[in-house]
Amino acid sequence: MEGKKMEMRYTRVSWADVVEAAAKLLLALMYAVFLYVFMSNFVEHQKLSSLLFAMVESLFVYMSITRRPPVALSTSGLAWLLAFAGTFAPLFLHPSTSADSVAGDVIQVAGILLVGFSIGSLGRSFGLVAANRGVVITGMYRYVRHPLYMAYFVNIAGFLINHVSAYNVVLVVVLVVVQLARIHYEEKLLRKDPAYARYADRVRWRLVPYVL
Repeated sequence: MEGKKMEMRYTRVSWADVVEAAAKLLLALMYAVFLYVFMSNFVEHQKLSSLLFAMVESLFVYMSITRRPPVALSTSGLAWLLAFAGTFAPLFLHPSTSADSVAGDVIQVAGILLVGFSIGSLGRSFGLVAANRGVVITGMYRYVRHPLYMAYFVNIAGFLINHVSAYNVVLVVVLVVVQLARIHYEEKLLRKDPAYARYADRVRWRLVPYVL
C-alpha cells in the first residue's frame, strides 16, 4: 500500500539447524529403504523378529523426528558424530532367512516393552545429540538414568540371536560402544544442570539397577 513501507524479516538459521534438518531428511530416506528390506523379509520368510525390529526402529525414527527442542545442546563434534552413528547404523543391519529362535523373539518383545515404558516416561524429551530437554525423573527413570538405552540393548540382543552373522555381530559391537559413549557425553552435558546432578546422586545406576 502507498505510504507504507514493507518490512522484510529474516530468521537467522544456525549451522546446527541446517545439520539437523539434513539429518532428518537423510534419516527418513534411509528408514524407507530399511523398512522395505525388513518387511520384505518378514513377508517372504515369516520372520517375526524382522517385524519386531522394524517396529522398534520405526518408533525410534518417529521420536527422532518429532522430539522436543533442547534447552542446551552439545557442540562437541564427537558427540554429533556418535549421535549420527548410533541413529543411522541400526538401519544397516541385515535380516537373515533362517528360522527364528523362540528365545530371541521373547527377548525382542521384552526389549520392545521396555522401549515403550521408557518412551512413555520420556515423552518428547527424546533426542539424537547430547542435549538437555528437561530432566525426567518419573516412570522408568526412577530406577535407572538411561532406561531407553537399556531397552535398546535388550532389543538388539534379541535381534542378534535371530539374525546372527559376522557382519551383524561386528556392527552390533560397534553400536554398543557408540551408545555407551553417547551416554558419557549426555551425562557430561546434563550434569551441568543442578536438577540433573541431584537426580543422578539419587538414582545411582545408569543402565541396570544394582549392577551398572
